Amino acid sequence: MFIGNMHSVWDQIKLFKYRYDVTLPLYCMTTSERVILNTFILLFIILIAVSIFRFPISLSS
Repeated sequence: MFIGNMHSVWDQIKLFKYRYDVTLPLYCMTTSERVILNTFILLFIILIAVSIFRFPISLSS
């Protein structure tokens, strides 16, 4: 049962990577260009996550 779920998770990860590669023009970039673009995207996601946890929005008044 667990192995079947792991295959499903692995398939979802591979599908996400495929969609990521095809949506962005990564397949036609050189390796160094991919590293630079992925670094900027990763930094952007990290900055958003830090800002959400560091400065949470208070819904109560």
